[in-house]
Amino acid sequence: MLKLKDLQQYVYCIQTSLATKVSLSNEPPLCIKADVWKTEPAMQTVPVQSMPAAVTSAVLEHVEAFIHAYLAANPQTGQLSDVNNVSEAAKEQVKPAAKATPAEYKYVASKNSKVFHRPDCSSAKRIKPENLVGYNSRDEAISAGKRPCKRCKP
Repeated sequence: MLKLKDLQQYVYCIQTSLATKVSLSNEPPLCIKADVWKTEPAMQTVPVQSMPAAVTSAVLEHVEAFIHAYLAANPQTGQLSDVNNVSEAAKEQVKPAAKATPAEYKYVASKNSKVFHRPDCSSAKRIKPENLVGYNSRDEAISAGKRPCKRCKP
């Protein structure tokens, strides 16, 4: 995390991973850390006052992506599946929550805009999935530095 004092903003990058220790059977034994699962890095610039909410939201997206990946690799049938043999349909579930539809949030915005909307607003429907940011409350959107849309008046 880097604080840009003159601009009153933070730049942060978050990447979440799950690793395991792997021992190689050499003499002497060699141990290395191997990533089992990891997310794409999330890098963003946010105003100082909305930094905690933005970082929390990014981390929660990574946690949800991990849960989806875990459930895809470990179906509810009680049998463990080989993570190398996960079906194509299950791999689709691994996409992070940032790719969610606007209807999953009470309010939405583009990460590139200063305006937040109701999910059914015509402006909200034009937000690209990779730029979609969701908020559970009006106060959360405002504390993230967003203002209400003049069209849908959230």
